[in-house]
Amino acid sequence: MSLDSQATEQIKHAIEHGYAVTPTSSDRPSDEDRQKHIDIIVRCVFSEYNMFHRAVHIQRIVKIVYRTIYNMKARGLWNQTIPSRRTLERSVNYAASVTWKYNEGHPRVIALKPGLYFVNPILFDTITLSRLQQIILEAKARPTESYLRFINDPEPELLE
Repeated sequence: MSLDSQATEQIKHAIEHGYAVTPTSSDRPSDEDRQKHIDIIVRCVFSEYNMFHRAVHIQRIVKIVYRTIYNMKARGLWNQTIPSRRTLERSVNYAASVTWKYNEGHPRVIALKPGLYFVNPILFDTITLSRLQQIILEAKARPTESYLRFINDPEPELLE
């Protein structure tokens, strides 16, 4: 196996200093493209809440986002490159992060536990907020595996 010059430099740096800085990927999306990904992700999480009143697993989000992007591309509304799965997963995490740039000051989605996302309750009135809190408690108590079986299911069960 032959190493390229960057890999060789990383090894030399690790030998000399005891560590090597992880190189960044060159295919990172611009903030504008990332915002487009996040907008679709947020619409996905909100639509899942509106239709099924439940949290959404990251794999289902990625699947729906891809479907949306391919539909937009077919209609000529998407002229960027198709993002990788990993890029979309990072965008989902950005969507739930307080460090991303939001006009209203709050992320529109939150992570309930690793891989499980939900609408941000702070954006709703008090009546809706109590129902959202109930759904969040149910989602946290439910094993993540139970959400995985709904990833390919077009009409998942409703939370009672």
